[in-house]
Amino acid sequence: MYSQMEDIGQDTMFDVDNRLIICKLLEGLSSSVGREILLKLYIKDQKEAEVARELNISQQAVNRWKNKMLKELSQMLRSAN
Repeated sequence: MYSQMEDIGQDTMFDVDNRLIICKLLEGLSSSVGREILLKLYIKDQKEAEVARELNISQQAVNRWKNKMLKELSQMLRSAN
């Protein structure tokens, strides 16, 4: 399972199920950088500028990675149906 799963909040059984689904989706992404960016933006609720500073890349690069990975997730979900 995704190695940083413990970073995702732990509240209810519903949340556990959601964390498992999110981790499985993130595992399917083609890029570890993209996975890390989505984790920081959507799970850890960080801002693009924060993520950019932590990863030593531009905010524009974070935004491009985010959009690329969201498109990939969308394609994964469409092909699963």
